[in-house]
Order: sequence, then structure tokens, then C-alpha cells
Amino acid sequence: SSGINADTGGMTTSLQEHQKEMLYPLIRSFIKHEYEEVCWRLLRDAPSNDCSNPAQFVREMSDVVREVASTRIMLGQLDVSGLIVRFLSTLQRHKVQLESGFVSTIVSVLVLEGVGRSLDPELDILKEAAPFLLTQVATNSGQ
Repeated sequence: SSGINADTGGMTTSLQEHQKEMLYPLIRSFIKHEYEEVCWRLLRDAPSNDCSNPAQFVREMSDVVREVASTRIMLGQLDVSGLIVRFLSTLQRHKVQLESGFVSTIVSVLVLEGVGRSLDPELDILKEAAPFLLTQVATNSGQ
């Protein structure tokens, strides 16, 4: 099947078309610093959502997203394992279940950032990847 594939040291995942349709707007919103929109999209696109307080979910998840953004994706400053734990525990606490392939892709990206941190702590992933990501998002979302 076609999709985005990520392989990080034995952890392999692939996104299908409907998952990519969810991911591209998230990437676009993140790059545009629309962090609350990222979180609302996570909530809206969740296949299972029993969240009793959506605004609180968005506030808590926005804190996680802002932490990533505030380090400007400087890998030497990013606590990757802490972010993964906060991301997953926020989903669990608010009873928001994302598709496993989607979560695996997000976790894979964070793991790759951890590998990048060990190679070059000064690397700014967002700055380097933004042109490519925006082109991919525009191409694949028809915008």
C-alpha cells in the first residue's frame, strides 16, 4: 500500500491516504505557528473521542506543541522522551484515541529528532525542513 513510511531503528510505520490527509494540515498549522489549531485538528480527526472538556485538552496539548516550537526544534534543548510521555498521557487522560499508525508516525519523528540531537545539538529541524514540508503539504493537499 502507498503511504508515508518511517523506519526508526526497527520501529516501522506507514500512513495511508486518509491519515496523510489528517497529517498535512497538522504540519501546515504547526509551521504557521497555529498551535491551538493543531490541537483542535487532533481532537476533530480522532476516530475515538470521549473528551469531556475539549478546551482543556487543547490547552494541555498546546503546551506540548508550544514546548516543541519554543525550542525552535533545537534538538539539544528538546526533551524527546518527556514530550512523548506528555503527548500520549494527554491523549489518554482526555480519552482521545488517534489511529495507531498516526501516533507511531508522530513518535517516530520525535525519535528521529533524538537521533539528530546526538549528531548535532545545534540543528534547527524546522528551519531546515520547512521549505520541503510546505511544498509536500501543498502538493499533496492540492493547495
